[in-house]
Amino acid sequence: MEQNEFRELLTIYAQQREIHAAIKMVYEESQFFLSNQDLSDLEMYAKRIRGEVLFARAWLLCEGQCEYLLLRYFAEVLKKPLDQVGVTIIDFQNNGSPGAFAALAKAFQIPWMMTCDADAAGKEFIEPVKKRGVKPEEINQLIHPLPEDGTDLELFLIKNGFFHEYMEIIAAKNVKLNYKPGDAGFNEALASILRKDKTGYMLALIEKLRARGNQATRIPNFFVKLINNITNKAL
Repeated sequence: MEQNEFRELLTIYAQQREIHAAIKMVYEESQFFLSNQDLSDLEMYAKRIRGEVLFARAWLLCEGQCEYLLLRYFAEVLKKPLDQVGVTIIDFQNNGSPGAFAALAKAFQIPWMMTCDADAAGKEFIEPVKKRGVKPEEINQLIHPLPEDGTDLELFLIKNGFFHEYMEIIAAKNVKLNYKPGDAGFNEALASILRKDKTGYMLALIEKLRARGNQATRIPNFFVKLINNITNKAL
């Protein structure tokens, strides 16, 4: 049921307020209806590739493969391997709409949380979830964009402790950067290089961090809280 249809029904039955609650209930429940298109989007991921998601205790939705790799690594460093507590990480960007996964979680009564970039593209992923009838107060509890407005994952990591590793990685690849640390625009220029091979640079970062001893104290607090919260939901 679309919102305009919901409002029209309330208008039609304006003199029968006793049925407004029933109309509202139907409207809210309809937001979690999985259409044939939703099912098609989810089929490859949820049924054929990652069937275990339907048996998970909780879901952590993230944008893409880089976030998937980083979250698994950080959870391992924190000694909270997500698989062991029944948390499945779902990189939704190439596997269906986040709204469809929110609806599927509702249907299977699976607790979930979602993280995304805080740039314009990342914020667009919140809208499909809102359209599924998730209430504003629930949005704030369930969806956690990166804490710096306008920031994507690459820029966030540069600003929050991993600048030196990235500089070593691009130096090893003989990638030239026409800025010096401290120059205006330096962070964005470095992030632009990383975005050209997101997964490759993420794998290189994780490999370098492993070689240096997996220091939990280096994990940004944003990710520590996210991992702690989702593991608590799975208990």
